[in-house]
Amino acid sequence: MKLSGAQIISGLRDKLPVGVGRHLYAVLGSYARLADFEEAHLGQARDGQGLPFPPPLNLNRTLLDRIGDDDLRALVRDEARRPQAVQRRLNQELQALLAAAFQGSSFVILKQLELLWAYELDLTVFRIHAANQHHLLLIVDARI
Repeated sequence: MKLSGAQIISGLRDKLPVGVGRHLYAVLGSYARLADFEEAHLGQARDGQGLPFPPPLNLNRTLLDRIGDDDLRALVRDEARRPQAVQRRLNQELQALLAAAFQGSSFVILKQLELLWAYELDLTVFRIHAANQHHLLLIVDARI
């Protein structure tokens, strides 16, 4: 279903107070349309209490920033020989990233998700974390 940016924000605002159940949402579009949505709607959005929505986290950057420079160089060097080790490490960091993000907020927005697809990371971590008091919005390029 194709919704306008205002409709998406309104729908999210209605769902954020709900504290029970699964709360995993996605906005799909091209990079250009997603950037427009983020700038024109998401950046201006406020929840039911008038507080601004949290800024989206760039998953690619945030995930890689969690890994020290030496570890990251080793992962890149060993990637061809040990792809499962790289995948395992990224899955661990994704789990830790979500746990930390939800420590500070009950609503987390993620964008730039390409590492998920490139390394076939475990997507069930989103379903697990987006439950009860935690709401997760994924901004996803529809071409993926």
